[in-house]
Amino acid sequence: MRICLCGDPESQETWDYDKVFANLSNFNKMSLKSEATEIKCVNFLSSFDYYDVEKVLLLICSKLRIGGSLVIIDTDAELMAQLITLHGIRAANDVVKTGFKSFITMEYVKSIIPDGIELSHVKLSGVKFTLTAQRSNNV
Repeated sequence: MRICLCGDPESQETWDYDKVFANLSNFNKMSLKSEATEIKCVNFLSSFDYYDVEKVLLLICSKLRIGGSLVIIDTDAELMAQLITLHGIRAANDVVKTGFKSFITMEYVKSIIPDGIELSHVKLSGVKFTLTAQRSNNV
């Protein structure tokens, strides 16, 4: 089962997925532990309070099968700060129009990836980061 967690369920990011969830509660209720072969989070982690992001990521990872992949796409707060410094506050408006509750960084997310989830790819593009990881047998 391929799952997408995205604040905008109508986004093109969601078109190829079996299930799409806009909130954590529905995701938790409607998907079983170790059910997902892939989970893609698009601007999802930053929609939670900073102090809850680690717990949210643990829950998301618990839904992955062994060998399942996790893709996290979100806005890096440090890159956003550079954008504002170089181009002014107006440059950030398009990025933050979605529901931000916290500013996270790629390094922070990398540091809270749970045991048993192995990071395989990191990409920066503009103010966005993409982390790709896979659940290993060592959980």
